[in-house]
Amino acid sequence: MTIGYFVAKICKKQAKYKMSLHNNLREIEKYNPNLVKRLSRYQFSEDAKLEFFQTHSNHTSLFYNGIALHSEINPEEEALTVLKTIPSKSANTVIILFGLGVGYFFKELYDGTKSKIVIFEPNMDILRLTMEAVDFSKELSDKRVRIANTFEELTDSITSLYSYNDTVLTTMLPSANVLYSSEIARLKEEFSQILNLLQSNLTTLFFHTFG
Repeated sequence: MTIGYFVAKICKKQAKYKMSLHNNLREIEKYNPNLVKRLSRYQFSEDAKLEFFQTHSNHTSLFYNGIALHSEINPEEEALTVLKTIPSKSANTVIILFGLGVGYFFKELYDGTKSKIVIFEPNMDILRLTMEAVDFSKELSDKRVRIANTFEELTDSITSLYSYNDTVLTTMLPSANVLYSSEIARLKEEFSQILNLLQSNLTTLFFHTFG
């Protein structure tokens, strides 16, 4: 094969990445323009090692600093296994997904539930790369989906989706426990406070509207 063939292949992949990023950011901008600005300008960390690899099941996955974000055996089966542990999948549930990875679990969560979904991906390196590599524009255009990178955005996203008496759950893949232990601990500490705030806001809104 000629050098021209490989150059054309690289250019085609780069064009695909640009299109995926454009499509994803277009949908996120509708509710989180600040995140879009950060993602558009983001430069990958020099000390971040991001490496795509093929799993045993021939799925494409990602290593981040040596940590596999999904199962090295079969990421789709892993996602389905975790999905089965979620106790409520109804439209009256808000599910906080800790960590996006390259999206296997998010896809299963979206297709396998009627719930509102808030993706919380604190790592900008992972988030930017996945936004380039995978086109989630169909899912992100759905009003029951939000994506957040900071705790402020997380709270805002939950608030925008939450309805009175909704159940709020958290879920994650095993890799999130390794990568985001401090963020998980913080959410556990603040979780009840966030729920109280949501209920308080809805009560206040009710009295302002009907009182």
